Amino acid sequence: PSNILIDYCMYNRCYTHPFADKSCAKNEKPQLRMQQWRDLMGGAVPSIYGYHFDCWGQRELTPVERVIQDEMKWARDFGVTYWHTELFQNRLETVKGKPAPDPLDDQILTLRFPVYCATRLAWNPDLDLGDVKRDWCTRVYGAAKDEMAAYFTALEDLWSAATTHPSWYFVGPSEFVDGILNAANIAKIDALFAAGEKKLAGSTDARAKDNFTLDRRQWEHWRDMKLARDSRRQ
Repeated sequence: PSNILIDYCMYNRCYTHPFADKSCAKNEKPQLRMQQWRDLMGGAVPSIYGYHFDCWGQRELTPVERVIQDEMKWARDFGVTYWHTELFQNRLETVKGKPAPDPLDDQILTLRFPVYCATRLAWNPDLDLGDVKRDWCTRVYGAAKDEMAAYFTALEDLWSAATTHPSWYFVGPSEFVDGILNAANIAKIDALFAAGEKKLAGSTDARAKDNFTLDRRQWEHWRDMKLARDSRRQ
C-alpha cells in the first residue's frame, strides 16, 4: 500500500569503500538484498536507512563523504525515493560539581563536516564534493581554509584506500586504524595542522580558531590511537 514505508536498514555494507569499487566484496550483499526485496515487493523499492555515522561511536571522525555520495547516486538510480541515515546528538549540559562536557562526546560536533556534506548531497547527489568542501572550509576555518581542505582530502583518500572493511555499528576503531594510517600520512597531516595553526596565530577570528582546535583534537584522537598500537608492538 502507498501509505506504508518499508526501510532496508543497510548496516551490512562496508563504510570505507563505495559501491562503485568492485574490489570490495562486502558491498555486493546489500545491493543484492535490495534487489531481492524489490522483487518480493512486486517492483516497489524499499527506502534506505543507513548507519554511516554510527560506524565507530562518538569521538572518531568518519570521512564517509564519498561513500555517502556514491550510495545516494546508486539509490537514486535504483529507484529509491527516501534515503536517511542515523545520527545522535548528545546534550552537552554543564552540571554543577561535574567536569565540563567534552565537545567530542557529541556526534554532531565530531561529524559536522560529513553531516554537512550529506545534507547538501541530499538535495543534489551530483554536486562536486570539492566545491562543497571548499565552501565549508572557507566559512568555518578562516585563514586555515586551505590546510583544512587538504586535511579532509587526505582523510578521504586514506579512507578510500583502506584495507579494512568496517561494517555494522559501534565497532572498535582500534581494530581498523592499522589499515588506515601509517607514519608517512601521520606526518603529512600533522604538518597541515602546524601550518594552519601558524596562519591562525595572528587572527582575531575566534570562531575559526575554535573549529580548528576541535578538528585538530579529532585528528589527534585517531593519530594517537595508531601511535599507541605501534608503540605496544615495539
